Order: sequence, then C-alpha cells, then structure tokens
Amino acid sequence: MTHEIDFIKKTEFDKNLGEIKQCVIDFKERQEKKLNQMWATVGRSSGTEGTLQGENRSQGIMRDFNGNGDDSDPELRGFMRTGLQTKALSGSDESGAFLLTRPVQDHIQQRLILRGGIRGLASSTSISTDALELLIDAKAGDVGWVSETDARDETTTPELFKQKIPIHEIYAKPRISQKLLDDAVIDIESWLVEKIAHKMHQFENSAFVHGDGLGKPKGFLNYPLVAVGAGERGAIESVKTGIDGGIDRLDVLYYALEAMKPELLDGAVWYVARSAVTQLRRLKTQDGMPIWQPSLLAKEPDLLLGYPVVVSDDMPSVREGTASTSMMLANFKRGYHVVDRHDMRLLRDPYSSKPFVEFYATKRVGGDVVDFDAFKAIRFEG
Repeated sequence: MTHEIDFIKKTEFDKNLGEIKQCVIDFKERQEKKLNQMWATVGRSSGTEGTLQGENRSQGIMRDFNGNGDDSDPELRGFMRTGLQTKALSGSDESGAFLLTRPVQDHIQQRLILRGGIRGLASSTSISTDALELLIDAKAGDVGWVSETDARDETTTPELFKQKIPIHEIYAKPRISQKLLDDAVIDIESWLVEKIAHKMHQFENSAFVHGDGLGKPKGFLNYPLVAVGAGERGAIESVKTGIDGGIDRLDVLYYALEAMKPELLDGAVWYVARSAVTQLRRLKTQDGMPIWQPSLLAKEPDLLLGYPVVVSDDMPSVREGTASTSMMLANFKRGYHVVDRHDMRLLRDPYSSKPFVEFYATKRVGGDVVDFDAFKAIRFEG
C-alpha cells in the first residue's frame, strides 16, 4: 500500500511538473510572437533618419501600449498590479527584478531617439559587459615615392589607441497609488513607460553633452577647447565669434566648415542652444539673404549653410556679455559613441510608501568622444 501511495504522489508530481514546463514554453512563445510583431512595426531605423522620420512609426507603437492593439503586455500589467507571478518567474533575475520584455525595451529606446537627443545622432553599441573597448587610429603611417633603383628607407608605423567606454547606471523611481493600479480602465503601464523614457532622456542627454565621466557618460563639452590647427587627441578645435555672448559675423561659421575634414562633413549637423537660434536667424549674406533656411515640410530640420540644425536645451545658453560654447558643428555618427547594456530592470516595492507602490527602473549606459576631428566648437567669445 505504501508503494502504491508513493507511486500516486510521484505521478501527480510529474503531472504538475509537466504543466509548469508547458506554461513556461507557452510564455516564451507568446513573448517571441510579440517581439516579432514589434520589430515589424518599429523597423531598423537609426541615426539622423531615425530621429527625423521615426515618429510616424511611433504612433503605431503608442497605440499598442495604450491598449488599442494586440501587443499590450499582460505580464507587465500583472506585475505592476500584484508583483511577480509564477509565469513571470523566468523573467526575473537573482536580485528579484522584473526584466522588461523586449517590446517594452524597444519602445523606450524608440522614445529616446524620437526626442532629438544625441542618442538619435551618434553611433551606438549594445554589450553584455561593464565596458566597451575600441581600437582607434591614433597616427597614420607614412608612405613615399621611389624609383626602381632607389633605397627604401623605413617609414613610420600606424598606431592604434585603445579606448575604454565604461557603463554607468541611470534610474527612475516613480510611484503609483495602489488604487490607481487596481483600476483596470487606466493603462498605467504605458504611463510608467513614458515617465521612465522622459527621465532617462533628460539625464543621459545632459551627460552626453557635458558629463564629467564620473558615474555618468563623458560629454563632448567636458574636453578642453583649442584653436583651429592646434588640434590633438583629447581636445576639440574651436572658433571664436569675437563677441562675448553674441555672433554677428558670417565668416565664423565658414571657418568652422573649412576646419572640418571633407569626409566628416557628410553627416554633420549644427548642434545649437535654443537661445542662440535668434541670433543665427539674423545672419545674412552680403546681398541680404538670410543663411537660415526654415524647413518647408513637417518633421524636416531647418538648414544653416546647407547643414541640418538640431536645437538642444542641454547646450549652454547664450547670455549677453558672457562667453559660452553654445554651438557645435559635429558629425556625431563618427565622433561620439553611445554604449548600452540591455538589462532593463523594474523593481516593485509595495511596502516602503504605503498606500503607494514604488517602481525602481534602472538602465546602464555609457558614452564618450571617439573622434575629436568630428567636432568644431563655436565659442561665443571675444
């Protein structure tokens, strides 16, 4: 009789184990299906094109996350309301965090690109370690002409420079009332994703511009400025306007264009503080034609001397009588590199701030200048 009972218990255990395994398999299949649907919607846009043209595609993504499509995430919705469930255990790590599904991560990444920051202009790499190491040309080798019988002297050897871009952590910590979470009518997870994307964009883009590299990415404005022609690795060439807090000479912009290598001009943009736009609009050629060319199409950039203008509130403001680096001619695709580690996590804390539920979202990102020749600063200085 004892053996029969043990056999029955073992049979029930195996049956339950089989059901659990099937749940896990079904969960993975659903996630893979949603991932494929999201990739089909988002496409593979990047760079300036992703910044300027990706917004149309985002409308469809927003419909999905607002509950009007078939790609809403029931696992994330359930986690936000009640915490981790059995079927979501395969999506958690050892720290107890809930790993956001790939569609949610892609949605956040797309929102960061659409807002016109450095991320949408620079090159980027996703890694699974704590730093990215790049080999960069530090010095070109020499060559020379010789006749058939001339001696061949030794030429200099090209040199490589190893650059390490570490990963830093960025976070957001919103909180939501339990009553709001329990209300099935409100699509709270979409609101949370938007809040996270907004906070992350503000902090990371600010660091990409003037971060000191200590606990955050290193920004291009954190490097020293030198005169055109005195450029070296670790410094950015600059042109002065001749007026503290002002610009009234068109040739300043021409100097910056002339100083940029021809191969780097293809893909270059003017990265400008909002407060400098008014002064730039007033600049005219000798025959009275404004050099600022406003866009005639929605979502297309304005042009300045034929190159797109990207306005940023993270650039230093222009103030009369005060020197500032409020404008940059830059090829971000060649000059700045963003490094991501795709392990977005969301911790749910229903205990610390009752009756609110706190959500602690983290993402790891790094960034640094990789080609200083790709930047030419406009210094509003006398």
